[in-house]
Amino acid sequence: MTTAADQIFNDAMTLGNDERIALAEKLIGSIVSDQEIFEAHLAVGQRRLDELLSGKVKPISREELKKLIQQSLRENSAS
Repeated sequence: MTTAADQIFNDAMTLGNDERIALAEKLIGSIVSDQEIFEAHLAVGQRRLDELLSGKVKPISREELKKLIQQSLRENSAS
């Protein structure tokens, strides 16, 4: 990211969750020209949030995700 983008990100991180969500929706909407695609992205995000809140899925740390990806890459390159 550029310095300007980093600064904007840092500023955005001082906002509350609802404000950051609204900002993210506006940013995504500014690059997605097709409203149906935008709404589909929002629906996926809502579904994933609902799964987390209901306990249907368990969040994992970035470190755990990195380990899983590396393991998968090793397994796929060995075959």
